[in-house]
Amino acid sequence: MLPEKPPLTLSQQVELLENRGLIIKDKKYAENFLSLVNYYHFSGYSLSFEKERHKFIPGTTFEQVVKLLEFDSKLRQEVFKYLGIIEIVIRTKSAYYFSHSFNDPFAHEKHINFRTNELKYKLWIEELHTTTKKSKEIFIDHFRKKYQEKFPAVYIWVAVELMSFGLLSRFIEYMHIKEQKLIADDFKIPPSVLVSWLKTFCYIRNICAHHSRLWNRQLSISPSLPKSDRWKNINSRLFGSILYIINHMIFFIGNDYYKEWQISIESLIDNHPEVPNFWKSIGLLENWKENSLWRGEI
Repeated sequence: MLPEKPPLTLSQQVELLENRGLIIKDKKYAENFLSLVNYYHFSGYSLSFEKERHKFIPGTTFEQVVKLLEFDSKLRQEVFKYLGIIEIVIRTKSAYYFSHSFNDPFAHEKHINFRTNELKYKLWIEELHTTTKKSKEIFIDHFRKKYQEKFPAVYIWVAVELMSFGLLSRFIEYMHIKEQKLIADDFKIPPSVLVSWLKTFCYIRNICAHHSRLWNRQLSISPSLPKSDRWKNINSRLFGSILYIINHMIFFIGNDYYKEWQISIESLIDNHPEVPNFWKSIGLLENWKENSLWRGEI
């Protein structure tokens, strides 16, 4: 059994941090901050400033931990934004290629058009139908009234707009390799890598959506990487690999997006807070911008 721990007041939380060696010059500011940011969330960032568990490196201030927390918040915002752009493009391409490959707007309603087993397909299509029935979108209400005999089956270009990122990821994972390749070729990656990246994107997107920590993150769902020399030194278990992967995808989506993405990420990391072992913790080398994966040398 876990030992019982009484809840601490804000002033007690501040006192505990001070007892562990954190310098807090303005206790009212610290209390107010902890009233807005859960102590446990805050402590996830304070770990980077500890010389051993519950003992801060001498000279560490409350403000230093706050700056790291704010850095990670901005990083999440940028990653979430560009994963959203990738998601929209993948929705578009998957609907376009899949419908044209079978010349059938309802091709996704037939198990024969997928290579996954019948049970997985059944669970996927049932989840899609449930999502469609629950949708309050105006275009779904129109489809429901006009095509009652087909509902909840909808055209594939309608269905992709209703899919969660997870449903979309499985849609592509279950496709035959021929259809996967049509999408993957637009990003100059193998189909298996595309499938893997989409799974990892779902995982990272959920982290961002729940305001969890990207900083010092070991990836529970790590991406497969292309088998080329350019990718061989990238550690796919660390968060830093995600920046190179998003960079690769955005490169093929459009030059304007690519420039904006690079400027925002470079500015953020160039002005990173002072943190012990920063580069190791973020999963990048200090000369990360010199890597051909970042420079767009495809």
